[in-house]
Formats: sequence, C-alpha cells, structure tokens
Amino acid sequence: MVLNTGSSLLATSRSASTRFAFAYSIARSRIEVVSVDRIPTDSFSDLTVFVGASTIRHHVAHLPCEVRRIDALGAEVVRPIGTDKAEALQQHLLGRFGEMGLHRTLAIGNGADDATMLARSALGIATLGTDQKALASADLCLTVDLGQYLLGFGADGSIGRGNRWEG
Repeated sequence: MVLNTGSSLLATSRSASTRFAFAYSIARSRIEVVSVDRIPTDSFSDLTVFVGASTIRHHVAHLPCEVRRIDALGAEVVRPIGTDKAEALQQHLLGRFGEMGLHRTLAIGNGADDATMLARSALGIATLGTDQKALASADLCLTVDLGQYLLGFGADGSIGRGNRWEG
C-alpha cells in the first residue's frame, strides 16, 4: 500500500512503491518504503492499496473512510470521508510545491468525484462520456477522446484541427 500525506508518499513494500510510481508516472525514489507500523493513520489525503494487500481493513477500520476500487490499477483508494480529489490535489500541491489553492491548475476528469476538482481549478476539462455532475462543473467538455485531443497539440503549442470542445 502507498499512503499520501500531502507532503510525502510512504509505501509498505518496494513492489507497492514500484506499481504506484509506474501508475502515476513519478520517480520511485520519491516514495519512501517503510514498515506497516510506521504508516500514520491519523492524517492522510489518500491511501492506495494494491490487490493482495490483506492489511487494509485493519489499518482503516477505526477511521471514517470511503474506499474506491480502481480496476485499471488493480487497486483500492481509501480517502477520509469529507475529502475529495480537489482537497487531495490541493494538499499535494501545497506539500510538494508550496502552492496554495487550485487557481493555477488544469484538471481533467470524467466522474462525479471529479466535479469539485473541475470547478475549483483554473481550467476544468471534462472528457468524452463524462458524468453529468462533472460535465456541469467543467469549463470545457471534449467531444473527442482525450488521447485524440492531446495528439492535436503541436510541438510549438499550437492546437491542431482534430481538437474539438464545447465550452
């Protein structure tokens, strides 16, 4: 499992740190590997547990948490009730860059759990097939697949003909 405190990432195994680093495209060296008993359970923005980890229930049973499965990662993400992606992103930006708020952030999302993040960011982009709550919170709504949209950007920053959105 990998715990995000907002200012640091702590993993309970090298395997978990490697999977997390790969999934989120970050350097594995940014994730400290510690024993399970050194994982703080009193303050965190999210906890990612990869399939096969049997200690998840024990560590969060006494906390008011919500657990969300992410099949693409083969993981579950645990967040304290009352926090959302906007709050987790804000804590990360503060801890990592000293950035207060989301006023300079571009956010991309497609689910109801992305709505607050899309609304609070400087620019919120909803992808094709977005949940209605996220759609209502976004500044731009793509009408093509995100990959296709991103391929339309030129090396010079120009936007190609394949990019379409409603805003």
